[in-house]
Amino acid sequence: MNIKKKKDKLTILFVLHADITAGGGSERVVLQYISHADPVKFEIVLLQTDFKDISRLNQEVLKPYLKNVKVFTIKRYDHKLNFLKTGWRFPFFLISYLILLFLERSILYPSELKGIPDTDVVYFTQNDDSRFIKKRNSLFVGSNHVGLPNSRLRKGSFLWNLELKLIQLGLIYRKMDAFHIFPSNRQIAGYFNRKSVFVAPNGVDTNLYFPTPAQKVGPVKFLFVARLEEYKGIIQLLEAWQKIPDKKGCELHIVGEGHLTDYVRNRLDTGIIYHGTVNDVELSELYRICDIFIFPTHWEGENFGLVILEALSSGMYVLVSSVLSGIFDDFEKERALEYVDPDVGSIQAAIASHLFRESMPDFDKFALHELVKETYSWDKVCDDIYSFFNGLVETDRGIQSK
Repeated sequence: MNIKKKKDKLTILFVLHADITAGGGSERVVLQYISHADPVKFEIVLLQTDFKDISRLNQEVLKPYLKNVKVFTIKRYDHKLNFLKTGWRFPFFLISYLILLFLERSILYPSELKGIPDTDVVYFTQNDDSRFIKKRNSLFVGSNHVGLPNSRLRKGSFLWNLELKLIQLGLIYRKMDAFHIFPSNRQIAGYFNRKSVFVAPNGVDTNLYFPTPAQKVGPVKFLFVARLEEYKGIIQLLEAWQKIPDKKGCELHIVGEGHLTDYVRNRLDTGIIYHGTVNDVELSELYRICDIFIFPTHWEGENFGLVILEALSSGMYVLVSSVLSGIFDDFEKERALEYVDPDVGSIQAAIASHLFRESMPDFDKFALHELVKETYSWDKVCDDIYSFFNGLVETDRGIQSK
């Protein structure tokens, strides 16, 4: 093997499928990766697209995080075809998409990507984006952030298993040298053959999200935080809330924006308080004010849910969709979380059973915070992921540590 000396710095390129100001789960995760990078050991480059449905993070908030980061922005074209996906238009979508793929690879992206420096590691939050990045000498790392397999496929279905088989045979994601997967998907690690697999969860800022020592009194307050999209279960949640006849003065606080913002605004039933988009500090205060966090997603591609960790770290009791069964079992054992089927009847029953403060499960919220901190703090998660990047490069290139 050709032994090389270790470089003073590794260059890491993070690739986002959206503009980082969109502030969704993947964007926030990458922001944490960037902020925890040791500038002595790592040079960070960010490649983002111009797509954002909503801006949840403004440039002033981002400045301290990105001051030493080279940021490149390219146009994203695929979302412009979404109107063709339904009904009789679908064949036109397929034809247009294939033409777009050709144009992206041959004309559009090569010119836009010219200024990006050579990197040691390229980390993808959406694995399909590897199609327009040239391999050169970089190591490509795929991830679990936006589905692996495809987030639109039902877990365990024929197509879900087929995609895993295609990965195993090396017919898709061929460029990837390694994969970062979440602990809940540990069982699929064997499909990656000889590729390196790094198993690690998302993290949470335990210095921002912590419980209040004050004793809570009065009616129970429920909290929902997510994009206001149908797949997040907001429609089922509102229907369930409306079906509860006597809410005993309880409140349902809703945070987020999306395609269903107007739908939510037009259905503000008794006790519903809509906050729109809030900043991180305001959100942390809401976690401490409220009692029960409810996350009724029915999206099979939901791999983790950062907001669930934030709520648990803040000492809240959590009602989470059974779609996420197996991911938060350690908190279920602590009696701080229960899984609920994401249909109207089950959500209604779960809410109704916790309308009274006396009926809330008894758990130590400070011990819960320490449990989150021990396993899921961003300091730990990011230390692990940068150690993985280092090890990956050293193993691949036969680098001898100084």
